[in-house]
This record gives sequence, structure tokens and C-alpha cells, in this order.
Amino acid sequence: MQFNNNIKRITAVCLSLTMVVTMLPAGGMKAKTGSKDIRLWKKKVNVQEGKSCKVKYKASKKIKVKSKSRKIARASVKKQNIIIKGIKKGTTKITVSCGKTKAYIKVAVKKAISVPGSDELAVEVTAKPIVDSQVALNLDKCVTSINSFSNDMFSVQSNSDMSGGNNTFVSPLSMYTALMILANGARGNTKTQMCQALGIDNFDEYNQKIGAYMKGTLDPYVEFNVANSVWLNKNFGLFNTNINKEFIKPVTDIWNSEIKKVDSFNKTIVDDINNWCDKKTNGMIPEIIKYRPAYNKMAMMIINALYFNGRWYEQFSKWATVPETFKGKNRQSTVDMMTDGNAYYGYFKNDKIEAVELKYGNKSDYKNSCNYAMDIIIPADKNQYIGDIWNSMTADEKLHIIDNFGLKNGTGSGAKLRTLKIPKFKVEGNLDNPIEFLKSKGMTDVFSEAADLSAIGKKLFVEEIIHKAVIEVDEEGSKAAAVTVIAMPATSAYVKEQPPEIDFIADVPFMFIIRDRVSGTIIFMGQVNDL
Repeated sequence: MQFNNNIKRITAVCLSLTMVVTMLPAGGMKAKTGSKDIRLWKKKVNVQEGKSCKVKYKASKKIKVKSKSRKIARASVKKQNIIIKGIKKGTTKITVSCGKTKAYIKVAVKKAISVPGSDELAVEVTAKPIVDSQVALNLDKCVTSINSFSNDMFSVQSNSDMSGGNNTFVSPLSMYTALMILANGARGNTKTQMCQALGIDNFDEYNQKIGAYMKGTLDPYVEFNVANSVWLNKNFGLFNTNINKEFIKPVTDIWNSEIKKVDSFNKTIVDDINNWCDKKTNGMIPEIIKYRPAYNKMAMMIINALYFNGRWYEQFSKWATVPETFKGKNRQSTVDMMTDGNAYYGYFKNDKIEAVELKYGNKSDYKNSCNYAMDIIIPADKNQYIGDIWNSMTADEKLHIIDNFGLKNGTGSGAKLRTLKIPKFKVEGNLDNPIEFLKSKGMTDVFSEAADLSAIGKKLFVEEIIHKAVIEVDEEGSKAAAVTVIAMPATSAYVKEQPPEIDFIADVPFMFIIRDRVSGTIIFMGQVNDL
């Protein structure tokens, strides 16, 4: 499987595309006419611009080939192969004629960026900064803090969504990042409370390590883009005269934050903010806030956007996707069920849950790739509901699920799955009441007149936090994005011994997690109750 693009909030991720050729059964595919005059071994191909691929054929006599658009792809015949060359990004069709019989090959031409040190352009590579794996490993205890925060945030929202019959999708890492940026401007008890809520025992250490981790992707074949911005109202007269040194410098140096100075947060500026989010999430979150007159009094806003786009390491074949029943929490529905089988995956099962790990990345470059994965979690007993099971688990049990898979450079459990079935899906989500969630973790001062944000200015407190996220999952991979906005008013206030073959069929409500496989840091969490 391989991956393309997916999630919501200001989280942006771009994914490089790996050339995928849909294989047919060994016997090939006959022309639709049923004639034995032509037999093609492939009916769909993907090819990069400037590259060629072969389609084996068998015919009773000489064949002719013709491209519907020679500007996109061209075709020729050489011995028992049809050679298709990609010219320009787009889709077209190759007609193969043998007498009066015709067959067709669908062609998708994709752009490709060369991989340094590689002669093969099998996968597009992101042009975004690459973060060395050692940076992720250096996170150390930061991972436990982030993942503990992630589980708490997910549990609060999933409980709310379960009662309303909705699906859940959030990016705790986006929320965590926005709060870290804000904490750079906090002092005194306000900062102490924020650190406790985020599980931080040494702010400077966490600030440097997590800031370095969030500067790019761990995988050249997976796009994980992080964008931060701080919007300041120039007409707010109580900003710290030393704000450049105490706040702006650390959030630009450590967090790569863009600084936007505006005259007020009027409708035009709100449109600018939405356009910024739209761009940073690759169109997945075109609007994060709606203008209201109260925004004119805002002193500043902090925004984080994440975008993730990855192709599956082992892609699902589109021809194997079939309609099947998904037995949801509230209803049954017919869904497009992606299917694979006779392949090894990270796998874990205990008396409560059963989980499989789906890697993202480039199959031909495992050493530098496959640094991200999605975990799909279903009940061990399908008569039970995954939400109830998750809520019954201890914090340690939840955190140790990832440990059961192991990390990329460690040991983990694996299994050969006889059948793997995962539905295609799209889920949009949000955090209903971020402020109440953070207050429940002891972070109270920052939302009141007791707030000490003196590194930024006087008489500032957080009035509003907005979080949105979205994910799309299909045969090629996943793309996801998330945005978090913090608004402050201007007021006086691996495989071991081969185990038995297993069928993993996600046709009931399930949880899923997107994380990196180097440190285990959770990026997105979701739960599908109904489709």
C-alpha cells in the first residue's frame, strides 16, 4: 500500500506519490469484447512525467496503439510490450487495436521530483525540510507528555461524540503546539499551570526539543507540514515594550512562527486568516473562524496548522475495493471496503482489542522511509463497542498500545494477515469545548483576569480556542489537516516467528491513530462510529 494526502485543524501534511501499477491476475485481462485476439496484463498504469512503463500483451496478430492525448502520454509497441511514456501531468486512454477488436489502458501521468542519490523516480519527494530521526529520538520524555495529553483530549471529545452519535477526529499535537507557543509569553503561576497541564517539567528543554521536531517531516516520501502564525493588533497599546526579545524572537526562532501585524481583526483580516489556513492545509480546512464584531477588539491570535499526506507502504488495489456492510454504532450502512491479504503487518491482540499497523512511505527505500503509520483498533470481541473498551482502559494501557507494535528501530509484533479489510472514509471533527478541557487539567488562570502573559503584554487573557480537523482515507493513503486558533481580546480582562494467519476486518466501529514510528509521537486520533 502507498499513500497520497489527509486531516483538519491548522495541521498540514503533503504526501509524495509513489507510482502504482494495478496488477491483474496472472492470466491477464481480455478485451471487453470477449475476443481472444488481445490479452493485456494491465488495464491501468501510473507513470511519472518523462518516464516510461511497460504493459505486456498477447495478440493473435499485429496490434496498433493510439493515445487519446499525445500531450499527456504516448504509446509504442516493442516486442511483446506496449511502452507508455508520460509527457505531461494528466489522464488519458491508450487504445489497443487488433483487427476489429479493441482494448483500453487507462493512464495517469504524475509529476515527479528527483530523489537525491537515486536513479529511480518511483515516488515524488516532498520539498519540505527533512527532520533527522535523531531529533525524534531526542524527544524522550516529551513523547509521554504529548501522548498523555493526546489521550486525554481524545477521550473528552469521543465521549461527547458518542452521546451525539458522531464520529471523532482531532489533532492533539496541533493543540499542544499552539499552547506551547502561547506558553512562551506566560509567566508566574500562569506558566506553571500551563506546564502542568502539558506534562512539562522543564519548559526550556521541551520548547527546544518539540520545536525542533515540528520543523519538518521525518520521511522524504511523506508530507508533514507545520505552520504557525502570530497575529498582532498594532492598535493594542499594552504590548510589552520588550515583546520582540521576550516573545517574538523565541517563537520565530524555535517555532518558525510567522508574525502578522494588523490594524484590527475586521472582516478583511478574518478572511486573510481563513485564506492562510486554507493554504497551509492544502484546501482541507478553508475556514476556521467566522467574522463577528467582537473580533475587532482582539489583541492577538495564535494559529497552528498541520497538514499530513502519505501514501501507504502497501497500497490497496482499487479493483479489490467492494461494497460491504459496516455495522456502525447506530446503524448499518454499505461502504467501499478496501481489501488486501497474504501480507505481513504490525499486529497486536489482547483480551480487549485487536490492532493493525499500516505504514506510510516508499517500499523501495525502507531505510529512509516508513517513519509514519496509522494504527487501526477494533474490539477483540466484535459484540462490544470500541468506545466502551477504550474508556475502560487505564492511562498506562492506552499509552502502551504503541509499545506493543514497537518502533521502527526496535522489536515489535507482526503477523501475516490472510485478510485485511478497512473502509474508505472521510471524517471531520472538532473539540467542542477546549477551554473546559484545559481547565479540567488545572489550566485556569490564563482564561481569567489572573492571566500573566506579561512577556506579550498587560491585561491579556485567552477568550476563545477553536480546533478543527479532517481526514480522508482511500486505497492510496491518507491526507489529514488540523487547525488550532487561540484568541486573546484587547480588554481590561518487525516480524519474529511466523504466527498463524489472521483476518482483520474493520466492519464495526473502530479507533485510529496516526503517529511517527521513530519516537511514537501521536499526531492525530479518531474514532469511526458510523459511515
